[in-house]
Amino acid sequence: LSKQIILSIPFRCSQEILTIASMVTAENLWVVPGDDQLRKKADKIKSRFFSKFGDHVTMLCVYDMWEQHRFNKRWCGDNYIHFRAMKHAKQVRQQLKEILDRNE
Repeated sequence: LSKQIILSIPFRCSQEILTIASMVTAENLWVVPGDDQLRKKADKIKSRFFSKFGDHVTMLCVYDMWEQHRFNKRWCGDNYIHFRAMKHAKQVRQQLKEILDRNE
């Protein structure tokens, strides 16, 4: 991942790579309800985020939507996303951004 972050600079996609790298560090992104009916509802809601381009792009979409909703905790709950995982990813992203900014 560190190589991808460095190589992203000339391609002008470092913000996206920082987000993906931070999201990869987050464990258990999705809430899986125990109840079958709620699980079906959660799967339907989660499917809105899925990308045909793979898990990394899906993670990028989730983070971008969360950011558009001003990092709202309730938004995470409504979309069956663990807020703690997102908060961790946001912190990691900020740390990576600070390191990248110092070395540009």
